[in-house]
Amino acid sequence: MAASGRPSSTKELAGIKSGTSRASASTQATELPAARVAGGKGGGISGTAMISSGTAVGASGTDSKAGGSSKAKVGTGSSSAKLRIPLGGTSKYVASTVESLPAACTSVRLVSAAEAMNAAYRSTMEDAFVVVDAFGGDEKTGLFAVYDGHGGRFVAEYLRTHLHDVIERELLDKRDRSVEECLKSSFIATDIECSRTGEAASGATAILCIVREQGPRRYVYTANCGDARAVLCHDGKAVRLSMDHKATDEPEKRRVESAGGFVVRKRVMGVLAVARAFGDFAFKKFVTPEPFTSTTKLNAASQFLVIACDGVWDVLEDQEAVDIVREHVRPKAPAPSGTPPAAAAMRSAGERIVRESLRRGSTDNVTCLVVFL
Repeated sequence: MAASGRPSSTKELAGIKSGTSRASASTQATELPAARVAGGKGGGISGTAMISSGTAVGASGTDSKAGGSSKAKVGTGSSSAKLRIPLGGTSKYVASTVESLPAACTSVRLVSAAEAMNAAYRSTMEDAFVVVDAFGGDEKTGLFAVYDGHGGRFVAEYLRTHLHDVIERELLDKRDRSVEECLKSSFIATDIECSRTGEAASGATAILCIVREQGPRRYVYTANCGDARAVLCHDGKAVRLSMDHKATDEPEKRRVESAGGFVVRKRVMGVLAVARAFGDFAFKKFVTPEPFTSTTKLNAASQFLVIACDGVWDVLEDQEAVDIVREHVRPKAPAPSGTPPAAAAMRSAGERIVRESLRRGSTDNVTCLVVFL
């Protein structure tokens, strides 16, 4: 697989500004400010209708599992090399349809999911997602992913079924490597395994987050290839955890051209709008599954993740998505300080994002997970 050719970098944020936080390297590290305390299988969904649901609040009932000191640190490269996810055993609960989401989570407060085929523009549903609570048998670890298929849904379905198992195996078998290194090797290994199925036409982009509580600290590890995206709401501000891989991005264009390909009409080989993806084996020399990765240390100001396909991000800016969720779950009447938003509103947060994306004219399948930390 072609390497990115981009060096690692460390990014520090003295403060979070409203809007997009773009990364420019194959790995990212972020310094978050102190807290201010105050799968699924797409169905034949017609029109603007959608399937949506969410898990109930975990048994602990706590407002936030984010911990740590008043200044949260994020590490990749040399610092993340020491971070491990000690796994052992079988994942407790795997959900890949809205209806199968767990009734309660141990790794996060709540997961809301929604999806829409968007029949006004699409005749098939090619998105898929997966939620794995107690990932690897560890109740404090959860895995959350959205896969956006193109040219058919075969590869997205393959990822929905296999990628989290490959990641679990890599983390168990290669404990001397960082989580980010294991995510990268898992993406490449899964793509190789998928190629052996004989599938030639379809492909899929991917965005995947692992939330892990480790002692007093809590992290989110992110990996993506393509233009599916993850955004963290930290103290009300949007922080992008992934990096889009468009064919028109200059570094991606240079990588494709150095491999002997070309970008024309804003597409790799005149066909693909994304420069990184699973599958697309006819273009594998130019379209790599090697992901961008990041490690983010969370704190009490880290509120939720929005993990979605480009059907959302084509019409919503990062901060707009964060603001929509925050407004949706905001208590409608005064509540005591520290009271969590109503569970019903949290459970429908993904649906709120999907409906707004459709209202704004998204022309793609639309899938969204909102993970309340």
